[in-house]
Amino acid sequence: MKKLLPLLFVAVLPARAQSSASVAAGEPPAASLAYDARSKKYFVGQPQQRKIVWIDAKGKVADFWHPTPLPVAGAEWPQQKLPVLGEVTALQADDAHRSLWACASGWGPAGKRTGLWEFDSRSGALRQLAFVTDTVRQHSFQDLAVTAAGVVYAPDVESGGVYRMRTKMPLTEEIEAWLPADTFVRPTHICLAADGSTLYVVHAGGIARIDAATKHITPVELDSKLEVSTITGLYIYKGLLLVQQQTAAPQIVRYRLEAAGARMEPVGVLPLSRPEPTATLGRGVVVGDEFYYTSTPAATGAEVSLQRISLL
Repeated sequence: MKKLLPLLFVAVLPARAQSSASVAAGEPPAASLAYDARSKKYFVGQPQQRKIVWIDAKGKVADFWHPTPLPVAGAEWPQQKLPVLGEVTALQADDAHRSLWACASGWGPAGKRTGLWEFDSRSGALRQLAFVTDTVRQHSFQDLAVTAAGVVYAPDVESGGVYRMRTKMPLTEEIEAWLPADTFVRPTHICLAADGSTLYVVHAGGIARIDAATKHITPVELDSKLEVSTITGLYIYKGLLLVQQQTAAPQIVRYRLEAAGARMEPVGVLPLSRPEPTATLGRGVVVGDEFYYTSTPAATGAEVSLQRISLL
């Protein structure tokens, strides 16, 4: 059994009392995490606080995008100094373009919407923001994947589609429904193969393999012991598919992808430390040969810790 590495640091990130209906009973909302290899900084999205903080290698914490007052009903767009960041559900750094991407709700001219936010990872400046404009259905992004070319994919939990946009997108372009609504039932998590050719998406019926060039979708043959409902994160590491599970004993299960990625073969289990039984573990990030993730205690005002485990 692999041993956990020593705790990297405990960042003073106050947890707050849960109030979101999307949070399971008794669990605090999980913080999201990203890592910028060029600056060696971690970014933590805190959904209840509506902000993003960065943490340097020495454990120094500072606001990256701090919360602003919520809009006042009936006020005009210029009066609000919008957009206003809402609940951050996922983060990913694009080192090549010095960008930090976020899945988050927010307030714009048309009110509260779900969208994709691109920030300058050095200054915190908002580069672009694309809200889903469709009001016929509800929309919610919970995860995203970014290619080396700066193309972002985000599954829509509510509509069942997958949206796409890219860095430095002209103002004439809008966020694209890359796969239409009802392609999947409640797609939640996504990851990208190392060469950028294939996307893997977790949905209510299993895990799907998508050819990024043709959009061809193939179901992945799952391990019989894997319960899709327990999956809280999906990652690629040295050709292996890492599946993060939030169970009574949280863990990372490593799978070898066989038959051109159409079948999963388990090769090992790594336990994830939960400092206290009621803590919620957030989605993590692979950094070199280590996996980093957040642990959010249930207690109001408790500290969110950053944990790590060796993948070797």
